[in-house]
Amino acid sequence: MICSCVSSSSTIFKNSNKVLVMTFDGNALKYYLRPEIMLGKDKNSSVNIDFSYQKRNDAYISDSYTNFTLNYNTSAYIQSAQFNIPGKEPVVCNNITTLNRNVSQKFIRVQTIVLQKDMETLMNSFEIPEFNLSIELTDGTVLFFTPSKTLIETIREEKMR
Repeated sequence: MICSCVSSSSTIFKNSNKVLVMTFDGNALKYYLRPEIMLGKDKNSSVNIDFSYQKRNDAYISDSYTNFTLNYNTSAYIQSAQFNIPGKEPVVCNNITTLNRNVSQKFIRVQTIVLQKDMETLMNSFEIPEFNLSIELTDGTVLFFTPSKTLIETIREEKMR
């Protein structure tokens, strides 16, 4: 996955266990937040989610590749996904593309895009009570996931840079 974040004009700038930062096209920074878990409400499901985007002077200047692996026993595909923020419009995961799927191993890996205009709202919402990611499957099942403490810590670390 890290390979998708690196281009010929990138230089690794800072590195940690959770956040990889590279210089990109002048004074922009490219961030890769390593996969962290979101917990399913039913204990039979979870999501491992990662983010890749660019910032300049603390402003988001690109859409985010927001990829996740749904760990859940289903033969369905992911139809839609969105982040639900109390009191605000949902942040939609656009252009869902299945990257890998294995029914016997109970996972589906997808790539999505969160639009630049939604990134600041999204990244400032993970600590809000009742914030969640909802995923709708092609069989009509809707699953809900809340951020783990480690995911919240990763986002805090990125904000401290």
